[in-house]
Amino acid sequence: MRTGDRSDPVADEIWQEAARCYSEPVLAALLVEIALINAWNRLNVTIGQVAGPIQPLTPRPPRPQGARGRKPVFLRTKQ
Repeated sequence: MRTGDRSDPVADEIWQEAARCYSEPVLAALLVEIALINAWNRLNVTIGQVAGPIQPLTPRPPRPQGARGRKPVFLRTKQ
C-alpha cells in the first residue's frame, strides 16, 4: 500500500466550489479531518498495520430524557 504524494496543488475552481458548499469554519474542519486521516494512513503504512474487518454499526435505542438516562435536574433559586 502506498499513499499518493502529489506535487500539484488543488485547482482554484475546486476551492471555489468547496467555498460555495461550506462555510469557512466547516471547510477548515473538513481540511483538518482530511489531514488527520492522511496522518493515520501514513502511520499505518509506516508500521505495517493491517486494517481489521469492518463491523457495521448497530443503531442505539433512543435515550430517555436527561443526561445518561436520568431525569433532568433543575436547580432551585433562592426567593
